[in-house]
Amino acid sequence: MKIPSKLDGISQREYDAAVSMMRHTEKERMAIIKRTHYIPQWISVKEQLPETTEWVVVWYCDKDGEYFPTVGMYRDGGWFTDVDNNDSAFPPVKITHWMKLPKPPVR
Repeated sequence: MKIPSKLDGISQREYDAAVSMMRHTEKERMAIIKRTHYIPQWISVKEQLPETTEWVVVWYCDKDGEYFPTVGMYRDGGWFTDVDNNDSAFPPVKITHWMKLPKPPVR
């Protein structure tokens, strides 16, 4: 299809992609977007654990019941985080959720 004149400024490729997406249901469109674009989402540790040796963002609960984000890695059956679990000032934390880190910047 040729781009209508009122849509000047977008490429033919962008227009064709938009027309193609309109042929799908909302559920199908979201599945396509998730496959082609990474949308970070929190994942419960009860549902799934990350690959071992993969750094991820984690959501943890401290000894006072407060929640904080940090980075961590699941390995050898436990979590390794930048919160020092061996220091008496930082008792073990409870990781509740995690998500993948975005790809690193291109240098």
